[in-house]
Amino acid sequence: MTSDPSAPKRPEAVRNLLATGQLDEAAHSADDIAQWLANAEAMLADARREGVSTHGAFILTYEAFYSLALAVLMHHRVRVREGRGHRATPGQLMIPLLGLDAALPGAGKVIVQAQTNRNTSTYERPFPPVSRQQVADLIRVVEAALPRARTLLGIPAQEGT
Repeated sequence: MTSDPSAPKRPEAVRNLLATGQLDEAAHSADDIAQWLANAEAMLADARREGVSTHGAFILTYEAFYSLALAVLMHHRVRVREGRGHRATPGQLMIPLLGLDAALPGAGKVIVQAQTNRNTSTYERPFPPVSRQQVADLIRVVEAALPRARTLLGIPAQEGT
């Protein structure tokens, strides 16, 4: 734990990943947290637009979730260490940190499948086809995560979001 008295108490999952070296200490930046949150909301809005390809909507929604995860990690004053799994760790941490499976049963499974599709394909093979249902499921996860993240981060929803 950092010595900063304003730092939130870190959840056990975060403390464990710090201890195993998967996370590093990071400086807190309220501006960066707010920007990641704004980026997540903008990408989610773009993913919902009519005419966006299924693949494009998937990537936008996945990146919205990842931006949200980075905001939550910075709130806890940590960042992911580079290397294998550096994109999976933040998303998987959001399941317990935001209580996503309780808020939306099956959310964890949707996140893991999305990460497998995105990360394996990006680094090992061409992106596989995704269905509109997979995109809709991921959008529901991000919609469930956003208000929970806003509450954790202490950032109220803007008018119209």
